[in-house]
Amino acid sequence: MSTQQILVERFLHSWSVGLEEFCVTVEKVFTDTTIWENVGYSTTTGAAEAVEHLRKSAGRLGWTRVDAAVLVIAPAGDQVVTERVDHHLDADGQVLFSIRCASVFDLSEDRITAIREYFDTAPLVAAGAAGCIGE
Repeated sequence: MSTQQILVERFLHSWSVGLEEFCVTVEKVFTDTTIWENVGYSTTTGAAEAVEHLRKSAGRLGWTRVDAAVLVIAPAGDQVVTERVDHHLDADGQVLFSIRCASVFDLSEDRITAIREYFDTAPLVAAGAAGCIGE
């Protein structure tokens, strides 16, 4: 297993622990210039902006953690591609909504330099997040 794949797996796993654990992980593995693009939804630059967006999203949508069910993970040089289903859960562990997602992670050494995520925003709209789309 490649070190890049391990980094991405750890990154995704920290999301399932909880929002704060995930924010700490983002701060550790993002650079000041890491671009996290959620196509059709949001784009952030750097760890601080990503963490701010995560906290706003959690506050608006009510999720406290996300279980990322990885269906496919494929390292390719300095990139890792995933297909997964992200289950957004509330504080009681109930699934609020799930999003099927394909992602490309760009990595340099032990840092994530970019993430491009492609997903259908319909579950966000159904969860009442229509006002969040495009932020």
